[in-house]
Amino acid sequence: MVTNTEKFSLDFLMGGVAAIISKSSAAPMERVKLLLQNQGEMIKRGQLKTPYRGVGECFRRILREEGLLSFWRGNQANVIRYFPTQAFNFAFKGYFKSIFGRSKEKDGYIKWFAGNVASGSAAGATTSLFLYHLDYARTRLGTDAKDCHVNGQRQFKGILDVYRKTLSSDGIVGLYRGFGASIVGITLYRGLYFGIYDTMKPIVLVGPFEGNFFASFLLGWSVTTVSGICAYPFDTVRRRMMMTSGQPFKYRNSIHAFREITCLEGFATLFRGLGANMLLGVAGAGVLAGYDQLHRITYKHTYRSPHLSVGKVKRKNIKHPEISHFLMGGVAAIISKSSAAPMERVKLLLQNQGEMIKRGQLKTPYRALDPERGRLLSFWRGNQANVIRYFPTQAFNFAFKGYFKSIFGRSKEKDGYIKWFAGNVASGSAAGATTSLFLYHLDYARTRLGTDAKDCHVNGQRQFKGILDVYRKTLSSDGIVGLYRGFGASIVGITLYRGLYFGIYDTMKPIVLVGPFEGNFFASFLLGWSVTTVSGICAYPFDTVRRRMMMTSGQPFKYRNSIHAFREITCLEGFATLFRGLGANMLLGVAGAGVLAGYDQLHRITYKHTYRSPHLSVGK
Repeated sequence: MVTNTEKFSLDFLMGGVAAIISKSSAAPMERVKLLLQNQGEMIKRGQLKTPYRGVGECFRRILREEGLLSFWRGNQANVIRYFPTQAFNFAFKGYFKSIFGRSKEKDGYIKWFAGNVASGSAAGATTSLFLYHLDYARTRLGTDAKDCHVNGQRQFKGILDVYRKTLSSDGIVGLYRGFGASIVGITLYRGLYFGIYDTMKPIVLVGPFEGNFFASFLLGWSVTTVSGICAYPFDTVRRRMMMTSGQPFKYRNSIHAFREITCLEGFATLFRGLGANMLLGVAGAGVLAGYDQLHRITYKHTYRSPHLSVGKVKRKNIKHPEISHFLMGGVAAIISKSSAAPMERVKLLLQNQGEMIKRGQLKTPYRALDPERGRLLSFWRGNQANVIRYFPTQAFNFAFKGYFKSIFGRSKEKDGYIKWFAGNVASGSAAGATTSLFLYHLDYARTRLGTDAKDCHVNGQRQFKGILDVYRKTLSSDGIVGLYRGFGASIVGITLYRGLYFGIYDTMKPIVLVGPFEGNFFASFLLGWSVTTVSGICAYPFDTVRRRMMMTSGQPFKYRNSIHAFREITCLEGFATLFRGLGANMLLGVAGAGVLAGYDQLHRITYKHTYRSPHLSVGK
């Protein structure tokens, strides 16, 4: 008999492993998304000379000006953040699933779905509370472009430098700038992320798709995309707030940031980098699918959603399944995120080019691919922070998702489809929020490194030398608050994203991944990519806000809060700015899908059984 503690530990480990693999793979797209999302803030601060015109041009400029490795700029913080984030998300989702979870058969479809969403949202919000500072570090590193500085040097030398400088300039508050928007976004994202996934999983991943990694991946990608789109405005707000740490101007709160962004840049600014974020959904899908596979491997059974009918399958006697969930989720996330690092950086640059231009960190906005402006390795700029962030993020996401699943989870048979789906979403949201709380600073470091372009500085040097330099300079200029700038928007975005991410994936998995698709990695991957794309689109505005807020750490101007950042961005740059970099983010969905599919495969191998979600009907 597997105890709740053991199940939590395995969920935590499997989620982290899946996240590390996925996030490292998607690091390039992640950085592109961050740059696109925060370019408005970078331009205001003189960190960006010209705005990025699109994902293609952003990729070309980074490659030409900074080299290939720059695409992994901030990936260290991202991986550090993502492992505990995803691990906590999955673990907390399982916990909240036990609270909000419903049976589709007993309670009906609506209550079942609602339980999935509630579990995902609660997990996402809870996770974000602990890991927001890691996301801040990742954002600052990801938006720290070399050409944005006079001497050609980056603002931050590394993740520790981000913490140091932020704490020095803004204090601990700088590390959590944009947290308000982050909570809203992460609640929405994780609620949809886990809610839709957990709801669709028993419906889609059956028959030939049962245990199929690629079917699980496709479901995860779809869920990630939907969740990301819904939560993206909140993500933009929080990241824009992050960018103000260490700057003279700071948004007062998330509402102020939202108003400033929309008024000055237009509402579309909130979705800047959304394309890159949708591509990043591959990473999210990879986490979901990877978690499922890891769960299947760990428990030695045919693949079924780890949240469904655990007691009905015979498992290998594992004393601490939570540790297994943590490791499997983390491994899947690292592989996926590293592969997508170039797209990750392009997304960051596109997302934050408005902020970079304002700060003089970017001379001209990115418009299209320009292969003559850098080296290929520059696409991995900030990937170290991203990988460091992504492993714990995904590991925590999966671990917390399982935990919250035990709270919010419902039975599709007993509670109905709606409650079952809601439970999946709630578990995902709670896991995402909880993970973000611990690891937000790593995301900040990743963002700053990813948006630290060479040509944004007078001497051609980057602002940051590495992840440690990001922490050092941020702590020095803004204090701990600088590392959490944009945390408010992040919580909202991650709750939305993770709720959809896990909710849709866990919901569609038992429906789609059945028959010939059962245990199929590619089927799981495609599902995960779809989920990641949907989740990413929904949460992208929040992601843009939080990253723009991250960019203000160490700067004179700071958004007062997520609302202020949202308002400033939309007013000055237009609403479309919130979705800048969305294309790159959609490509990044491949990494997310890889995490989902990879986790599923690792889960399947580990447990040696037909995959069933471990977060549903645990008591059986």
